[in-house]
Amino acid sequence: MGLRRTMPTTTERTDLGAHQTTYQASRGGFFPAPNKPVPGTPTDTNKGKGGRS
Repeated sequence: MGLRRTMPTTTERTDLGAHQTTYQASRGGFFPAPNKPVPGTPTDTNKGKGGRS
């Protein structure tokens, strides 16, 4: 007699984006991926340079 499975066999995980890693040979392994800039967000390049505001 086979055992009944109580948990579903396939589950989609949506939280995998928080655990992305990239391989960096110069550092010796896998490390968290750096944050990428979101398109359309303003950058603060002229902040504190004494230019016009």
